[in-house]
Amino acid sequence: VRQSVVHGPVKLEPNRTHVMDPLVGAIDQGTSSTRFLVFNANTGEMLSQHQVEIKQIFPEEGWVEEDPREILKSVTTLNINISNIKAVGVTNQRETTVVWDKDTGEPLYNAIGEFGFHSVITCWR
Repeated sequence: VRQSVVHGPVKLEPNRTHVMDPLVGAIDQGTSSTRFLVFNANTGEMLSQHQVEIKQIFPEEGWVEEDPREILKSVTTLNINISNIKAVGVTNQRETTVVWDKDTGEPLYNAIGEFGFHSVITCWR
């Protein structure tokens, strides 16, 4: 599901001069979707909202995973001009874990979701 609500002149037309207040972005990364909201930094008015669902993967019973590349892509799939965004805040589910290769920047495995029981036996030992 992709949905966007745009209020006001957020998309900029090429070859035109625009005066726009600075913007602040907010990324809300949940277990099933990513939302990106854009606010006017001076007034607090929400100018744009974009939401993308994240597919959950269940490779075994009790395991919940997500593709880290899909999560990253969901954050960068915006329908607005971001040139005036001066700051971005992030809220996330904190319990989901991704391990990245420090040299390539690629994930070593899927993101292990907060509802997955991958490590329960290890923790019980």
